[in-house]
Amino acid sequence: MKLPRVLRTTMFLVVLNTGMQSTAQLVAIGNVVGAPFTATWTWTQVETKSGPTETTTIVATAQLARDRNGSTYEAVIKSGHPTAIWIVDVLKNLKIEIRPLDFTYRYIPISDPAVKLRTHSVEEIFKVLQNQQEGIIEHPDHPSTYLPRWHFTALGCRQENRFNLCGVRDESSSNTGEEHIRETWWSDLGMIMTSIQKADHLAGTVNDLRFITDRQDVTNLRRVDPDSQLFEIPAGYKLELPLPKGERDGR
Repeated sequence: MKLPRVLRTTMFLVVLNTGMQSTAQLVAIGNVVGAPFTATWTWTQVETKSGPTETTTIVATAQLARDRNGSTYEAVIKSGHPTAIWIVDVLKNLKIEIRPLDFTYRYIPISDPAVKLRTHSVEEIFKVLQNQQEGIIEHPDHPSTYLPRWHFTALGCRQENRFNLCGVRDESSSNTGEEHIRETWWSDLGMIMTSIQKADHLAGTVNDLRFITDRQDVTNLRRVDPDSQLFEIPAGYKLELPLPKGERDGR
């Protein structure tokens, strides 16, 4: 599914080109300078199946942080303890995955280690979000082969807790009649603050539907510099086996 150009630009700057290091990582945090914080991220998925009715709820949480240099930290939390940690160290030009379950860590490949990891300013991010709003107002409909109806609504921008939020709603329906609604609020801190998605999916027959609600929320946001030790490899952890020949890590 191809995003409209204005949305692709935003996703590239705010999400894809910021903190994502691994497909296992849950949250994308922008490498934004001068905007340190600590926060909690929560994702909840509720799925209801018809015929017979069955509801399943999945919850995931993560601890987030970023220092004033733009380095980011994300730890997946289960039963009060981290089970996976991802770090982007801007000053050292490193991407690191730490695995508390087996006390190991590894350097995540960087396409070109000679090039410094890219950072952004709050002003840059906000400008992109404003352009996104204007682009959606100008071109609200983006139907495709698989989505004959795909409509976007710009929800505007507002200030909250010393940062700016800009919202987008998109609604689509497939050729088979499946419906999807998503409302997302990006912040100029370089991450999604709230996202709610509701969709119904066919599961075999017309009478056997799946209704899915996904919600992401960033809470407990504190605009302070995090403990610098968060960005260090814990004592006693061992480096995983070197990368296969031909791959390059961030060292």
